[in-house]
Amino acid sequence: MELFTIKKQMKKVSILHISDIHKASDMSLNNLMRSLIRDRERWDEEGIRRPDYIVLSGDVIQGGKTEEEMSGQYEEAEEFLSNLCNEFLCGCRERMIIVPGNHDVSWPQCGNCMEEVEVNDTTIKLYRQHSEENPLRWKWDERKLFRINSKDSYAHRFDRFVEFYNRFFKDIREFPSNPEQEAYCIAFLEDKICFACFNSCSQNDHLNDAGAIHKDAIYSIDDELERYYGIGMLPIGVWHHNAYGDPYKSDYMSKAILDKLLEHHIKIGLFGHQHKSQIAEEYSDLLYPEDKRNRMLLVSSGTLFGGDSEQHKGIRRQYNIIEMELENGHADVSIHVREDGNDDIFSDDPYWRARSLPGGAIRYQVKTKEVSEREILLRIDKDTREKKDYVYGIKALRSADLKNEGARLMMNDYLTKLDSKTILTILSEPEEENHCFLLIAAIDKEHDVEAFERLKNSQILQQSIEKDATLREQFMSLANKF
Repeated sequence: MELFTIKKQMKKVSILHISDIHKASDMSLNNLMRSLIRDRERWDEEGIRRPDYIVLSGDVIQGGKTEEEMSGQYEEAEEFLSNLCNEFLCGCRERMIIVPGNHDVSWPQCGNCMEEVEVNDTTIKLYRQHSEENPLRWKWDERKLFRINSKDSYAHRFDRFVEFYNRFFKDIREFPSNPEQEAYCIAFLEDKICFACFNSCSQNDHLNDAGAIHKDAIYSIDDELERYYGIGMLPIGVWHHNAYGDPYKSDYMSKAILDKLLEHHIKIGLFGHQHKSQIAEEYSDLLYPEDKRNRMLLVSSGTLFGGDSEQHKGIRRQYNIIEMELENGHADVSIHVREDGNDDIFSDDPYWRARSLPGGAIRYQVKTKEVSEREILLRIDKDTREKKDYVYGIKALRSADLKNEGARLMMNDYLTKLDSKTILTILSEPEEENHCFLLIAAIDKEHDVEAFERLKNSQILQQSIEKDATLREQFMSLANKF
């Protein structure tokens, strides 16, 4: 019997994908918020699912000439994003995903870390040696060569972004301690998706605008991606820079990075930077284009609130809503592009509407790993015991919704490995008789009155104590203490 069926296991989720906020000093983020709330009513009219997640793929701020100016912009952005979470995610910040963009890098800090070096055959040769660790930078307008003179100080160019990020997600998650060489993975087992979050600004500074994801960052979450992909989840990559670009520009990522992401099971890539919504397909091997397992759907969002200096000629402000229906082995994706229809394209008050697309949306099928119940059980048990992460194992089993004896026995075994506080957190009510024994012991140890009231009113408990004298005796002993 297969694990997923249309009636029981189809998962529907929606992602609000925004990027490149680029608020100018004379613009009001309150107006932007009101415009998005108004557009939400049009989503309802058009049958578009309200978002379960929000992805902001970089350029949270416009950037500034001083650290103080950047900090002020982050304070404004934080208030806007808080309101966005409250309005569209019922305040659930766990479901907001944010990565840095090139405008989030501190140019003042970069400038303080560089010194001019002599231009000669030796330094030019070193400059042309393209590598992730190359400390040399060329400044075209002055025809001068500069060297990063302090790697430690240079690494602090992400500090303002990290401070904002850790403040916004306080008690939820923290940005990696090494912003250049570490990525992070955020999994939502109940929806069968995980977000692989990358910093594509790993080499960015005021003299180097090329996008790049450090190879170590991709490998840093290799085990997690393998684990989630192995149980049939959909890995979604999030970064800032676009791949490919104009012939006379360098501010984009190499295709080799996309190949590496494909090798690590990234099936959808969400990014921004180019200030226009665009949907493309990436192959890992053109020799086998019919093999959809080796393809990636690339989705770019336009600038959300950019002014005249940020908007390309003929391109309006844009954002995306991405709807997905996930089944065993694939996800059906619908991408809706929303576009500012205001006659004044630089207006402080956008008027969002659907961009004209064939059929109203771009539709695409993403292939994921097709898994059987047996494969799911074996994979969950292997990962759980290797990591000794029994909470993960319980959540994974619940998300898979397996209804067989093997899954039940695994669940009970994992529960016995937990301390009493964790049991009360993860098992609010008993699902079978064995859980009653565990909850009685945990409630007794923690003296948790609320948990006792929940257990007392449980139908499972009432049915079980009528048949089991030992359970009845233990519960009455607990009741006497309350």
